[in-house]
Amino acid sequence: MDEKSRSQPHKSLRFWLHFGGFLLGLLLWLGGVCAAAEFVEDFEDVSPGKTSWFLQFDKGQCRLIDHRRVDQAHKGQGAEFLNFEATDEGTLVELRHSLPATQVLLGETHLSLWVRCQQPGCQLSLRLVLPNEIDTTTGKAPLMIPLEGDTYTDEEGRWQQLSCRTTKRAVLKTIGWARNYYEKTEIDTEGMYVDRAFLTAKSLAGPVKFLLDDMHLGPRVRPQTIIPVDHREDASATSTPAKFHLDQLTIEDKPTFLRILPYHNEDPAELARLRFNTAWIPDFANVAVLKKLRAQGLWMIAIPPQAIGPDGTMYDARTANLAPFSKDTEGILAWYLGTGIPADDKSLITNWIETLRGADRKYNRPFMGDVAGLELSYSRLFKMLGVSRNVLHTSLNFREYREALMAKRHAARPGSFCWTWIETEPSPELDGWRVAAGWHPVVVEPEQIRLQLYAALQAGNRGIGFMKSSDLNEERPGGLERKLIIQLLNMELDLIEPWLATATLRSTVPVKISQRKQQLRQSNLFGGSAGARRRKDELLRARTDDLRQQPRLRKELEAAVLETVDGNLLILPTWLEEGAQFVPGRLGGEDVRMTVPGVPATAVAFEITTTGVHSLDGRSRRVAGGLEITLQKFDQTAMVLLTSNPRLKMELDRKVYAMAPESAAVSLRLAETKLERVRAIDRELVELGYPQGDGLGNIRKCESSLRNAREALRRKDFNGARILSGEAMQALRILQRGHWNDAVRNLSSPVSSPHTLCYQTLPDHWDMMARFGSKISAGDNLLRSGDFEDLDTMIAEGWQHKQRESSGIHANAELAPHSSPGGGQYSLRLAALPLDAERIPLLVPEPPVTVTTPPLTVQSGQLIHIRGQIRIRRDITGSADGLLFYDSLAGPAQGLRWKSTEGWQRFELFREANSSGPMTLTLSLTGMGDVLIDQLQVIAVTPSRSIGGFRGEKHYDPRHILTVPVNRRRVQGMAKPQGRERPTQRYDSRRNDARQR
Repeated sequence: MDEKSRSQPHKSLRFWLHFGGFLLGLLLWLGGVCAAAEFVEDFEDVSPGKTSWFLQFDKGQCRLIDHRRVDQAHKGQGAEFLNFEATDEGTLVELRHSLPATQVLLGETHLSLWVRCQQPGCQLSLRLVLPNEIDTTTGKAPLMIPLEGDTYTDEEGRWQQLSCRTTKRAVLKTIGWARNYYEKTEIDTEGMYVDRAFLTAKSLAGPVKFLLDDMHLGPRVRPQTIIPVDHREDASATSTPAKFHLDQLTIEDKPTFLRILPYHNEDPAELARLRFNTAWIPDFANVAVLKKLRAQGLWMIAIPPQAIGPDGTMYDARTANLAPFSKDTEGILAWYLGTGIPADDKSLITNWIETLRGADRKYNRPFMGDVAGLELSYSRLFKMLGVSRNVLHTSLNFREYREALMAKRHAARPGSFCWTWIETEPSPELDGWRVAAGWHPVVVEPEQIRLQLYAALQAGNRGIGFMKSSDLNEERPGGLERKLIIQLLNMELDLIEPWLATATLRSTVPVKISQRKQQLRQSNLFGGSAGARRRKDELLRARTDDLRQQPRLRKELEAAVLETVDGNLLILPTWLEEGAQFVPGRLGGEDVRMTVPGVPATAVAFEITTTGVHSLDGRSRRVAGGLEITLQKFDQTAMVLLTSNPRLKMELDRKVYAMAPESAAVSLRLAETKLERVRAIDRELVELGYPQGDGLGNIRKCESSLRNAREALRRKDFNGARILSGEAMQALRILQRGHWNDAVRNLSSPVSSPHTLCYQTLPDHWDMMARFGSKISAGDNLLRSGDFEDLDTMIAEGWQHKQRESSGIHANAELAPHSSPGGGQYSLRLAALPLDAERIPLLVPEPPVTVTTPPLTVQSGQLIHIRGQIRIRRDITGSADGLLFYDSLAGPAQGLRWKSTEGWQRFELFREANSSGPMTLTLSLTGMGDVLIDQLQVIAVTPSRSIGGFRGEKHYDPRHILTVPVNRRRVQGMAKPQGRERPTQRYDSRRNDARQR
């Protein structure tokens, strides 16, 4: 046989071997296809106890009511039923179902599930398992990431099929997300498979019911490598340490009262020493800052990222995803979405929250924001609702401020956690305006920070933030005083934090106080010398101020009664004095009495201070109506505990013993620092010819108290040092209030002058009034149509009218036939009335009607006198601002506010124009009521001279006010003023009145 013949059988054999291999491969492939049948779970087994879905949720936010198989199926005989109740709209719930491990075939592998739910929003997902990748958060393989599918959209609660498909686009998007989150340059997808289904409900509130049926996964191809996954990782999943039980917050299982400070690169150790527990940071991604703050035991709130498009708008949450937050952000307690969020931004905030939920599934942190309306709606979005309100240097007094905070809290959902920002510095607009003009800067008094805090506590808030815009250690007038008073207040909060975090506001009770009255002896009232006459006038003015205050005391001085969960009572008496938002007065007295109802017979009263816990057993007695408690001395605020538990006294003693030396030293330094500032301004006022008759006496009393306080501190009498320092502060407040009372005595409102907003600005006020002089009403009226007699003239001049449609309110602006005392037949009428007298809104979110004058041209250096008359025919409700009248030079913060009047009432504003340009006036009815305005005039006066020189010059650097007494008559043309102590004889009566010069 030749070679060719011998090779033929081998070729034939090879052919059949190859063909047989092909057939075998084909058969194996066909077998694989046959094996790639769908996984089906039809939930037909409805026997008792039979379920296959696993439910994971926060037990503090959700409660499972029922979970079983029922016969209400989409197809067949059975379906799985879940019924649970979520306490908040933001509750995140996950339903999980195990699946057979199935290799991912791009474009082919898909999961489907029939869902029926009473509200839309739940989303179906698959878990992708990457066996060749390590999870960097655990250091173990495999890496598991979610692949999102369809969202349930049926609003009628009907059956809807949801699908999750492994399309190339969906898988690549998920892999890209994983690269960002785990900081990987590449991800190995070889052998990728799915092994679990998720149904995630993102926005649920109240009772929610699910029916689930007919789940299909296919094609089912067994992966080559399956890594066993311990399903117990679900139980150890990371979550936020912040837990809520209605309006009570616990952090790491400890009841917590939030004390927030905006972070401006202060030393974290100093913030911890000042007893803050939370810092607001602007950059959540600054890992170094996060670690430094957390190392000092501080939690953080941070502004989260947004999914922003090229045009600057936020992407829709349904089409955009944020990268998940890394382990480095664990110290962030909550996401802060803004301050003063308006009602119009609700849709934006809702979309932002939905975007963030997907990125923060691992930690599920709560959202918080400070809102300016729609408290009810926002309380469904924010677990921590900010209900702030500006009060300092406005016509809103502290009592109205407390009521406004309470109204905002009550407008939210019952059980909402509410907190508030506290002002510690003037607004940037007011501060910048005054500094640019060369005026004295506005200073927030330390007592005003204290009164804001206690008003917020009386309103039932569970947290506070000390708002600031720069470093806490920044050198500015009043800056050190701010830091010291915050340190003292945080000590007080630290002592009573367990009760503030859990107690319920029961009621408020009136407080009675005994004050020493100024004796008007005959020798005081009669005398022929100029000094004697001046002294008599000062005494009579002081006496008049005291008499005016007496009827207000019952409303100003009240105590909040808070009941703790263990039956103790915390009493917080606070003096919310009229006018203290501008300049606080004495705010103190002796023998303060209050009657607390419902006190257990075994309870003992203790006064809590930062230097001692003092028994009031000898100063309390049973009377009709409850237990009468008497405090021997009272200074602005107090803390009283009524308890039957003696161990609480021991625990408080331990805390106080540790903080007493620090408290005494800080109290002394605060009084010394304030004396320096107050004395400098008092000297300026004396130089201008506006002294206080007892000014020198108050200064000397302050100095004497401080000497005694230093001696007490040296002897380690910490309680005595604190009390004496408080007496020194009280003497300074008497001096400050006396100066302020003289300045506002003949004004229709303290905000009528831009320089009576605080004690620090009073020299500018007397300067301005002297430049007005006799020309106060001699200028031209710039607003001819302010008599409201001719509508055509108003239209021609450019009056603007704006109405907002509010639910349940009818608003209107018109010229009504009502005459005022100034004459004329018509007045401007602004009205907003409820459509249904049985359903009156509690709060009006936005002004129903606003009227603005045409632009009026004013010249730089001019003095502007604005005046008019107002009559409120129906008291204004639904807003703390009532009718708000303001000018564009000073803005709404320095506007006039009315809720009611007795007949027609005159009003006026004095303003200084720092630059030439337009000025407008605005009348805004912010609530429901009926108002008439008439005889509105704007008089422009051009002064011929200025007592302190020309206003175009900056006479001094405001930063020197703390240490440099400035003689405003001599500063023009001088070099930097020198700090030189003035002799005490400048306080005598031999001086000329500046108004006569």
